[in-house]
Amino acid sequence: MVDFRSIFFFFLKLGALGFGGPLALVALMQQECVDRKKWVSAKRFEETFVFCKMLPGPIAYQMALWVGYELKGKWGGLLAGLAFVLPAAFLLYLFAKFYSSFEGVSAVAPLLSGMRIAALGIIFQSIVSLFVPYRKQIGSWIYALLGAFLMSFFPRWEPLIIVFGGFLSVGVLELNRNNKLKLSSGTVLLALFWTHFKAGAFVFGTGLAIVPVLQKEVVDAFHWLSQEEFLDALSFGQVTPGPVTTLAAFIGYKAAGEWGSLAATLGMYTPGALLILFLLPLIRKKIESQKGLFAFQAGAIPTVIGCLAVAASQLTMSTLKTPLTGIYFLGLLTVQFALRPPPWALILLSGGLHLAFSFFFS
Repeated sequence: MVDFRSIFFFFLKLGALGFGGPLALVALMQQECVDRKKWVSAKRFEETFVFCKMLPGPIAYQMALWVGYELKGKWGGLLAGLAFVLPAAFLLYLFAKFYSSFEGVSAVAPLLSGMRIAALGIIFQSIVSLFVPYRKQIGSWIYALLGAFLMSFFPRWEPLIIVFGGFLSVGVLELNRNNKLKLSSGTVLLALFWTHFKAGAFVFGTGLAIVPVLQKEVVDAFHWLSQEEFLDALSFGQVTPGPVTTLAAFIGYKAAGEWGSLAATLGMYTPGALLILFLLPLIRKKIESQKGLFAFQAGAIPTVIGCLAVAASQLTMSTLKTPLTGIYFLGLLTVQFALRPPPWALILLSGGLHLAFSFFFS
């Protein structure tokens, strides 16, 4: 019989050592929980993985919630989810706490600049990887272009744009079948929670799908972070273990200190907990017999890709300010797509190279 202590320390270890992105984390989870520990069956694990891919939320975090739920019910799920995100969230919190100190060191500036450029490359690679399964479907191109168009004019409506794309796909399937703000401290905490709750509720396909939502809210609307700080948080989130969505801890701290970090992190992960621990057990049988969610996903994910492309282009224009940085970025993309190094390795390599170039050519 598995106890709460075993669940907590297993997922704490997984969150602390799990590099390589969400799919790598899920694969490691499967090896340990299915093959080695025999906590859950392979069939049950694979079925739940498919369901989670259709639902919004960071998929590795959702699978951790589900394994804990299978072992010890809702409390087991909450404990597994908490332990899984704790290491990366704590590292992002520390990064935010000492971020100002880093900025004061002259040698750190080119290092952070190189890491920002690498983070852009990872976003572009994520867009391409997301779209590969849909590239031969004309409808997916339409949804992606529609998402990009709407995102360009209504950036703060990104969650509604995604939902619109998903329900438009459901409607098409049925048709074929039938033929700048000043806030009090308390309000800041609520705003942080709600902003990250929306982001956590509309992450389809990849954790980097949060970029359009958070960029518009955190940088443009509330001015909690500058564009450079946002990219630095994204970079550090990629070199730490666990899910990249723990950058919420960084954003929250910069906006409102320790309580802000807690509010933002809770907001980011509450939707996934509600979906996996409460909603999924109720609707699992119904999901298996319905094609509507598959149709929704077929429209929602390409729409996310279009929104992500717009956000990436805006980040690129604000980050690559000289021809040399543009050339450096293209070289980095070439290495990235040719060799496909892990994101954390690419970011550290880029930061180191940029630091070396600035030292020798300054």
